[in-house]
Amino acid sequence: MNKQATVLIKFTDTEVDLLVNSLRMSISTCVPCVDNSEWKKPYEKIKGDLKRIQQQFKEGFQPVKRSRLDLRDDKIQEQINQETSSRIGQAGCTSGDCD
Repeated sequence: MNKQATVLIKFTDTEVDLLVNSLRMSISTCVPCVDNSEWKKPYEKIKGDLKRIQQQFKEGFQPVKRSRLDLRDDKIQEQINQETSSRIGQAGCTSGDCD
């Protein structure tokens, strides 16, 4: 039984672009002592996977419309901040540290 491990590696979109470019150059290399292109298959598979990741990066950077719930949450947070700041200075506190 052939066991393989899986790891999580984090790359930026620029790093993925560099990886795709490097694989493209490696795959296009002519190897003089190899007649068939079997050696290229794993690299082409990785390149295909990285191209899909590139597409996901592009789709992920689309502007996101804020929902009404997000806007409501912002308004609630603003009210909490105003109430908190209005309490500073009460009961003889001057620095907001009333212990």
